[in-house]
Amino acid sequence: MAVEMDNMIVITEKRTHRDSPRESMYQFNGVFGPVSTNLQVATRVAEPLVKHVVDGGNATFVLFGGTGTGKTHTMQGSESDSGVLEYTIRSLFRSLQNEPPGMRVQIYLVIFEVINESIRDLLRPSNSSIYVLNDKRLGPRVAGVSS
Repeated sequence: MAVEMDNMIVITEKRTHRDSPRESMYQFNGVFGPVSTNLQVATRVAEPLVKHVVDGGNATFVLFGGTGTGKTHTMQGSESDSGVLEYTIRSLFRSLQNEPPGMRVQIYLVIFEVINESIRDLLRPSNSSIYVLNDKRLGPRVAGVSS
C-alpha cells in the first residue's frame, strides 16, 4: 500500500506471510505523469537546483521509475522536445552570466545511470571502472565516473 502526503510517500509492504509489515518512507520533489512535459519537470525540479548550485551548493537530480516510463526521454529529450539536461545546462549558464565580471566559476557535471545494479557513465560510455564507495565522512558516492 502506498500513501502520498505532501512531498513524502509511505510504502507499507509485507514480504511473506510470516513477516511483519515493513514501512519505508521516501521524500520527493515531484511526481510527474505521462502527459507532463520535460519543460514542466525542469521548471519544477531542476530550476531550484540550478539556483542552489549558483549560490555555491551541490545538487543531484535523480529520476526513478520502471522500464519504459520515460526516464531517458525526460533527461535527453528529442529533436522536438529538449530534455531536462539541456534545459538545466542552459539555465545554469544563463544564471552564471549574471555573476560579477572576472569571477572564477568551476562546474563539474557527472551523468550516470543505474540499470540492474550496474552503473554506466553517460559522459564516457566505455568507462568500466565505476563503483559505489561508502565514504565514512561523505557517505555513499559513485567513484570513477567522468566529469
